[in-house]
Amino acid sequence: MAVTASAAALAAIGLAGGITADVNYDLTFSATTVGNDMAGWINDRKENQVDLSLVNVNAAFDVASIKIQDPIDAIADPAFVKRLEHFRGGAWNTKGVRYTPLTIVSARLLHLIAAEEMLAKGDNAGFTTHVNHVRAMDGLTPYSGQVPAADMLKHTRRVNTWLMGLRLADMYRFGIQDARWQSAGDAAKAPGTMLPITIIEIRSNCYLNGTC
Repeated sequence: MAVTASAAALAAIGLAGGITADVNYDLTFSATTVGNDMAGWINDRKENQVDLSLVNVNAAFDVASIKIQDPIDAIADPAFVKRLEHFRGGAWNTKGVRYTPLTIVSARLLHLIAAEEMLAKGDNAGFTTHVNHVRAMDGLTPYSGQVPAADMLKHTRRVNTWLMGLRLADMYRFGIQDARWQSAGDAAKAPGTMLPITIIEIRSNCYLNGTC
């Protein structure tokens, strides 16, 4: 018998410690195993950087403050802050940049898988329940329709799954376009195209940085 995505997610939540568990399954790195190249590119070399719709940066392109806010409580989104600290360290420290962990799956993601399936089926109560399980992990005000459910789903996925390899696919399937995408480029014309470009290449190529 086929198992739905939400059923599989709920089963995994049970194995992870129950409905209120806030746990990550991480890839870990160390000096005796292998370094985390993504951490090196973002935290140290800065060839890639944190999306400027999420954070403000200083002249050295280090994170200076959090830009993205929770849509209900209007504070720096604590879910994103936790993801940032998980990857960069407390107060967005860049020390130990080679060995910070990468999250593959989390209890939060599992709740969001269940929430999305329930929303697609018209089960708004089920959607709200799972979104609020995630919000409770950060002590946020429960969701009760303050913003459209689809907008809450998009925001909650974005802040809780940062650096889990899901954002670009989410943008394609939700019909979100970055302001920096060129209308004639593959990202805009051919949703599903996957080609990361490093920040140093973007800054040096006038066709990418908009100075041509």
